[in-house]
Amino acid sequence: MEATRSRAQTALNLAEQILAEFQLQEEDLKKVMRRMQKEMDRGLRLETHEEASVKMLPTYVRSTPEGSEVGDFLSLDLGGTNFRVMLVKVGEGEAGQWSVKTKHQMYSIPEDAMTGTAEMLFDYISECISDFLDKHQMKHKKLPLGFTFSFPVRHEDIDKGILLNWTKGFKASGAEGNNIVGLLRDAIKRRGDFEMDVVAMVNDTVATMISCYYEDRRCEVGMIVGTGCNACYMEEMQNVELVEGDEGRMCVNTEWGAFGDSGELDEFLLEYDRVVDENSLNPGQQLYEKLIGGKYMGELVRLVLLKLVDENLLFHGEASEQLRTRGAFETRFVSQVESDSGDRKQIYNILSTLGLRPSAADCDIVRRACESVSTRAAHMCAAGLAGVINRMRESRSEDVMRITVGVDGSVYKLHPSFKERFHAIVRRLTPSCEITFIESEEGSGRGAALISAVACKKACMLGQTPSPPALPGVWAAPAGDCGPSTSQAFSCIDQNRDGIICKSDLRETYSQLGKVNVPEEELDAMLQEGKGPINFTVFLTLFGEKLNGTDPEEAILSAFRLFDPSGKGVVNKDEFKQLLLTQADKFSPAEVEQMFALTPMDLAGNIDYKSLCYIITHGDEKEE
Repeated sequence: MEATRSRAQTALNLAEQILAEFQLQEEDLKKVMRRMQKEMDRGLRLETHEEASVKMLPTYVRSTPEGSEVGDFLSLDLGGTNFRVMLVKVGEGEAGQWSVKTKHQMYSIPEDAMTGTAEMLFDYISECISDFLDKHQMKHKKLPLGFTFSFPVRHEDIDKGILLNWTKGFKASGAEGNNIVGLLRDAIKRRGDFEMDVVAMVNDTVATMISCYYEDRRCEVGMIVGTGCNACYMEEMQNVELVEGDEGRMCVNTEWGAFGDSGELDEFLLEYDRVVDENSLNPGQQLYEKLIGGKYMGELVRLVLLKLVDENLLFHGEASEQLRTRGAFETRFVSQVESDSGDRKQIYNILSTLGLRPSAADCDIVRRACESVSTRAAHMCAAGLAGVINRMRESRSEDVMRITVGVDGSVYKLHPSFKERFHAIVRRLTPSCEITFIESEEGSGRGAALISAVACKKACMLGQTPSPPALPGVWAAPAGDCGPSTSQAFSCIDQNRDGIICKSDLRETYSQLGKVNVPEEELDAMLQEGKGPINFTVFLTLFGEKLNGTDPEEAILSAFRLFDPSGKGVVNKDEFKQLLLTQADKFSPAEVEQMFALTPMDLAGNIDYKSLCYIITHGDEKEE
């Protein structure tokens, strides 16, 4: 018995020496972080973008949900072998709070659709949409559609993106180099039994970030650790050289899975990594992702186990036929092995399904192999995210940056120890940041729908269809029944939230709706209409002038009279403020103060609403 224990301990010690290759020291992680930051910078710069391994693709997503978007939206999520269709209802919930409710269905993507032609793939997607609409009796409605498309895309607008290359086992011909939204629209048109208005296409990381922003307004980073691995974040526009404009921020899809494709990770690649890469569908590409993603983790462990067998440290030096079969050790086995309670039963059962009869010592070594591979994955991923977050802090010149990261993906959510190992290293490498991590619920679908809602709201605010060919004056009144309140309109245009609409706010608003290079004289002319700084009250005046004849003074007076039952011609400031803050399209405290700044009222705080209505509809205070 003692001799057996001694042999087992010796085998474990020798196995640990082999597994030590997976350990990354802090200096190694800092080196990965710095190289990631260098490639990010190269990806953002116009002159170095093409050769950069981290492409830093602009997404044209600049606005986040404000809590006033409403409507029904359809969301599609394509990023792996399963495809999801989701109906998202955005609006006021039972408690009067803004809510997002979802219904969804999963569809499997058949192999012939993944590897056939683009027409076959998108015809199948169109068929799935049709089936979903039938089940929910929605074919009669033309819904805005948000498309989560989790592959490298060069965006030309929020609803137009060119597929750079397939990943994750997809090879459908005729898609690379083409506009993905156009391919989807063509497939819907070919089918002909329903209509959809595709208003936004986003990456799954972007959708995750936006979905989590709904929960936490400090969420400015989105990350996926599942089949693959990727991240996005809000970058300063002045650093995004691929898009014109310097004001505000834009969400950038890093596509960091390709980090290492130019040799940045060569010193960290082990023999197992090289075998996985050689046997993949895209040798020499997505090397960082292959160190982290769930698509590859199980195979890496299998190769490590074969190495230990060859060294006569495992299974008495003999591997089963199943263990020698590529892909036999699934990534879910890694999570299950590391979840074993300590009695080794779960590990034994997994190995038994692979035709093995392991000893207790074998089970312990297999567990250590799984821990070594998954820990390296967590630490590598952490070094990349630390690079992103430190870059954000430096760009914003903040001594201490408080930020939230939204995360989705099966590895992050289901592996028993990944997130704890990952969090610890991220925080160690970002000493000047306070980071909160939140998990996305239905992130890809819900986020795409919320982005669609924001896009529709922006378009409706300016009296346009969601994909406008041109933009009318910013002060133009909303058309039809989709116009928001003036407080929402002011908030949409006041991009930097300083309470004043300036030239940069106008330029940013135009840019978000697809019109760039607006002549300076056009912007100056709009600002001159305000005859000074355009705060909320001045905005009301300008908006009222554009409403001339569509919302007469008497209609506004009638609304005010509801709050003046005694007919005195005044409403109490405090009571009116409470109504503005709590009812219908709620104002923010800052917006209320801006409105009150030029509102006629007496020393007792009574608002002369007749004079206020005149200002709103005529643009000048009535002369006494």
